Amino acid sequence: MLDKNSFIPDTTYDTHFPWTDVIACFNKGLPSKNFKGHDKCPKCGRNSEELVWIELNSPKWTWEKLCGRQGPLSICPTCRIQVEFITEIMN
Repeated sequence: MLDKNSFIPDTTYDTHFPWTDVIACFNKGLPSKNFKGHDKCPKCGRNSEELVWIELNSPKWTWEKLCGRQGPLSICPTCRIQVEFITEIMN
């Protein structure tokens, strides 16, 4: 699991979501073994089951504006980038 107090993201790399929203969901970890065969880290090639997976739920205002998203998001702990987002719920 990633520590939201000490994690420093690579902000130069494209993201699916703002890092503040992602870091707010660090306490919602998911078992990485459940995501075998998904996208590898594009920078270092780390396999999907070696990435950190969290359940991302976009902020309340995004749901109010009908642009909310929820689903698993992978983060490479080495490269500190967002790798893959799987949309499960959107409005």
